[in-house]
Amino acid sequence: MQSFYGYKNDSGDLQIFEEEIQHLSRVLRKQIGDQVRVLDGKGHSYNAEIVELNRSTCRLTILDEEFSERQELLNLYIAPTKNISRMEWLVEKSVELGLRSIHFILTDHSERKKLRIDRLEKIALSAMKQSERVYLPKVHELKRISECLEKLNPSKTFMAHCEDRTERISLNSVLKSYNEDHINILIGPEGDFSKNEIEKATSMGIKSVDLGTARLRTETAALYAVSLIKSIANDS
Repeated sequence: MQSFYGYKNDSGDLQIFEEEIQHLSRVLRKQIGDQVRVLDGKGHSYNAEIVELNRSTCRLTILDEEFSERQELLNLYIAPTKNISRMEWLVEKSVELGLRSIHFILTDHSERKKLRIDRLEKIALSAMKQSERVYLPKVHELKRISECLEKLNPSKTFMAHCEDRTERISLNSVLKSYNEDHINILIGPEGDFSKNEIEKATSMGIKSVDLGTARLRTETAALYAVSLIKSIANDS
């Protein structure tokens, strides 16, 4: 059963967001009486029946519902690549695997300094529905890495980089004994984090990690981190 994005209104019925109604009615040709699955992106999933459908409104009555309190572990902080299609691919695949949020960061070696967050949000939403994840990850606007570092808990934050002169530990080994409610991982641009950025993070108590012996592209490194966390820390 295909999933749709919606919310419960004050009357206790479900409503599909307007941008999805055309697909539901004109493409899939759903009608009153048909049943669909609805996700609210906040942990709830519903099986529901369509009771009202027109150009601007789709109202459904709830047949049954489920709620998952278990949220994803990873907050991903990543410097966007010059080729935006690689970031769009990353958003799609990482949401399918499962993560809490995606934060785009501007670093000393960043090649891309502008993003269309609205497009990335649509990709995240589509991936959530496709994979039937019940939580929609928040896609955050591009911010300076210094601004992000100030708000992060160092004990829950790790910076992945390739600088050999800084002591690094294996992300794999970190996860085997990790028992916090979330983890923040920073992935740098193709040119890696700068020496100053690494030193700044280290001085704050943020530990450096490596992702293995291979030197990975930015989006590959990020997806590897997501996959590793899913397989070791909170496989669900």
